[in-house]
Amino acid sequence: MRVSQSAIAAPSVVRSRRAGASLGDKIFAACAVIAGVFVLVLLGAIIVSLFIISTYWSRDAFNFMLDMCSVMSLLPYLLVAGYGVLVARGGVGYEETPGERGRDQIFAGIAAVYTIFMFVAAGLKYVLLMTVLFAPGTVLYLWARREQNARLFTPVELGIFIVVLIGAAIGLYGLVTGLITP
Repeated sequence: MRVSQSAIAAPSVVRSRRAGASLGDKIFAACAVIAGVFVLVLLGAIIVSLFIISTYWSRDAFNFMLDMCSVMSLLPYLLVAGYGVLVARGGVGYEETPGERGRDQIFAGIAAVYTIFMFVAAGLKYVLLMTVLFAPGTVLYLWARREQNARLFTPVELGIFIVVLIGAAIGLYGLVTGLITP
């Protein structure tokens, strides 16, 4: 069993990897990592559950959840469309079919503009609520990047993270104060 070196279990993991580490050290290290994963999954489940429970006070819970499902897909669509623009503009992968590059730039550009329009059409309320649900997922992303000893964020990723974090803070404030109602 490969035990990752997370912040939760770092001392015990180091001890358990040494030659001659006791069985207790190995078991404790594995349990600490599992407990860390459990806490993060539990936190995510609690946030989503509270969000779903909050629909009880909504006048039309089904339509609210349907709207939220629709809005939750917008950020991944925007990121994919943006990546399509970057790939088409960069020209990587178009060595064999250079004639398709211009067409792909047009399609990717239309997709990005359309998705931005969809954010506007969704409304600020739903976009802020979307960021409230996406922000906790960043903890898992950060944890995975640390385990891989990889750079946490590129400059673009950091910008996206900051925008989502600000949106989540505003959305959470709106939910707590009643300015935003499900």
